[in-house]
Amino acid sequence: MGLVAAASGTQTAQIGTEHQLTIQTGVGTVGIYVLVVDTNNMAAGDSLTLKIKTMAIGSGTTRLAYTLTYTDLQAEPVKYSVPVPVNNSITVTLTQTAGTARTFPWSLLRA
Repeated sequence: MGLVAAASGTQTAQIGTEHQLTIQTGVGTVGIYVLVVDTNNMAAGDSLTLKIKTMAIGSGTTRLAYTLTYTDLQAEPVKYSVPVPVNNSITVTLTQTAGTARTFPWSLLRA
C-alpha cells in the first residue's frame, strides 16, 4: 500500500476555536494515518494544539486518541504526529489558544 494524502488544506485559526480539519469515514478509511502541520508562521506568544480523534469500534463514539501542543516560534516547523491506526474513522482538529491568529498548511497522510 502506498502513501496518499487523505486530505489537505490551509487553516486560518481563530483564537480559541477548535477547527475541524477533516473527518475520514466509510469505505477506504482503514489505514495508518499521520497528521502533518507546518507551524512556520508561529511566533513568540502563540500556542497551538492539534488533536486526533478515533473510534475503537465502528458503532462507537469518537474519542481523543492523541494531542500535540506547541508554543512560541518553532525551530523545526514541520510537525508530524505519531502514526495512528484507524479501522473506521478519524477526525483531526487544530486550535490556536494564544497569540496572533496564524495560517497553518496541513495534510493527513494515509498508508
